[in-house]
Amino acid sequence: MNLKMSSNSSDYYSWIELHQGSFDHNVQELYKMRGPAETLGLVVKANAYGHGLAQVARFASCHSCISHLFVSTLQEAFYLRSLNPAQQIVALIPVERTLLSEAIASNIELVVYSFDFLKAVVESARHIGKKALVHIKIDTGLGRLGFLPEQLGELVELLEANKDLLSLRGCMTHYAQSGTADHTTMFVQRAVYGECIRTFLSKGISFPLRHAAASGGFIHMDSASENFARIGTAWTGIWKSCEQQHDVTMQHQGAFLQPVLHWKTRVMQVKDLPAGSAVGYQGRFVAQRRTKLLLLPVGYADGYAREFYPGGWVLVGGRKAPVAGLVSMNVLAVDGTECPDVLVGDEVLLLGGNGEQSVSRLARLLGVGELDLFTRLSDLLPRIIV
Repeated sequence: MNLKMSSNSSDYYSWIELHQGSFDHNVQELYKMRGPAETLGLVVKANAYGHGLAQVARFASCHSCISHLFVSTLQEAFYLRSLNPAQQIVALIPVERTLLSEAIASNIELVVYSFDFLKAVVESARHIGKKALVHIKIDTGLGRLGFLPEQLGELVELLEANKDLLSLRGCMTHYAQSGTADHTTMFVQRAVYGECIRTFLSKGISFPLRHAAASGGFIHMDSASENFARIGTAWTGIWKSCEQQHDVTMQHQGAFLQPVLHWKTRVMQVKDLPAGSAVGYQGRFVAQRRTKLLLLPVGYADGYAREFYPGGWVLVGGRKAPVAGLVSMNVLAVDGTECPDVLVGDEVLLLGGNGEQSVSRLARLLGVGELDLFTRLSDLLPRIIV
């Protein structure tokens, strides 16, 4: 997690720019499309998908429509709590059982996904004499964490038996396919989830928050069983797929998102190489002509994927400069022959925006998801708010 908030990029060899205006725009667009959701929750796990947890939490605090922040671990939750004592925080995978008492004391909301874990939460709540705030997770078809629908009878009995130690804050599930063109699986899961909600209600158990939809499915929420949406990928400014983008724009004319993150660096050396010169480890790149080589002070230690050679590129003054040779740990070589006026100190765009360097375009080049690229970004890179 990175706390550097400098507004002066010249202090750094490489930095991540976070565009607060783009974040604000995305939240406003998503809130307009929320359907039956009364408020939104932002998923900010994995250092806010590489954007910087402290900075994104600060952005989110400016929006009254964002009621909760979701993280994976209790360590992330405690870090958020240190930033904002009043923030409603949900730990999605609170597996650090030795920290459960501290989490309950800190009003961290815990996702409960198994009988074994439920009993551990109850014991911790009893130990400190304070109710645990919990969200019950139902596995409706993803096949990962969560109670199975056929276990609801036993679950209801345990919840009733321990109602003095548990404060039920929400009931949730997670879709296996929510950003694709085929919504069949999502609708099947939604029906199962709705039936589970009705089962709970028939036993006298209700939940303030009922959430199944994340970024991929929030425009298809069921008003009968859902009143809250967890937004992850979308707040960063990207859709989960081209199919989802088409789906959204068909229902909400003019809706669009803006990328929040831009990763930049500077040219540290310009070299003129004769034809036939080899570059980098193993000499994989060999200049086929007289080449202007640009050396950049970034590498795979910073999160620049080694798979970007061959085939990757950066933007220098708006022009593409192909990666030249294997990506090193701390140095990247690019062919800047088509960038005639480049000088040492010039800015280079590594990742971000809607054009040639968009995360979606580069992710497709590597055959990975966009979040794969975001979460590789080193926590040591300064995050600068612009």
